[in-house]
Amino acid sequence: MYKKYAMLLLMVNVILGVAFITVKEREMLISVGNFYGRGANEAVSEGVSNVECISVVRNKAVISGNQPMLTLQSVEKEYYSITEEEKWILYKLVEAEAGTEDRIGKILVANVVLNRLENDSFPDTVEGVVFQESDGVAQFSPVSNGRYESAKPQEDTIEAVDAALKGEDYSEGALYFMARKHADCENVKWFDDVLDKVVIHGGHEFYK
Repeated sequence: MYKKYAMLLLMVNVILGVAFITVKEREMLISVGNFYGRGANEAVSEGVSNVECISVVRNKAVISGNQPMLTLQSVEKEYYSITEEEKWILYKLVEAEAGTEDRIGKILVANVVLNRLENDSFPDTVEGVVFQESDGVAQFSPVSNGRYESAKPQEDTIEAVDAALKGEDYSEGALYFMARKHADCENVKWFDDVLDKVVIHGGHEFYK
């Protein structure tokens, strides 16, 4: 008889535990939806760094970075002629932004800088693009956090940048990129809401 009561008590505890988890998850989704109820791809960060932002899509919490891989295609473009000083600036930026990425990942970052050179909304020199600021904030985070200054371009980075300068382009015209895992959630929201994603490669997503 005691065994029967013990078994019933165990079953009740299990049921209550599942119900509690379900309620807590529902509360999380509701709070997220209420706080960012303006549509999909809204980012949430409660003071936790290096955690992917949560998006709200049709009342379900999902990880924003789970989009399918977009096809990469190289497009040969006209050769870019820049000074040796500008080359070094570009080498250092790509090393700082994509030093751990593969060859294509490095080329893509260089492509973004070169695409900006051709766009009227950005400066028309490599130096101007790399060190451009918006409301006092650097366009490229390594410029402000010190990684650019300390960057020492490796041979594979130099080769990748030189390939981009010779016209190797996978960017689909991208003018922006971000590493979602490390980006500020408000910035993630702006990327997702305002821009069009054109390429995903390695740790970066590229937009225009």
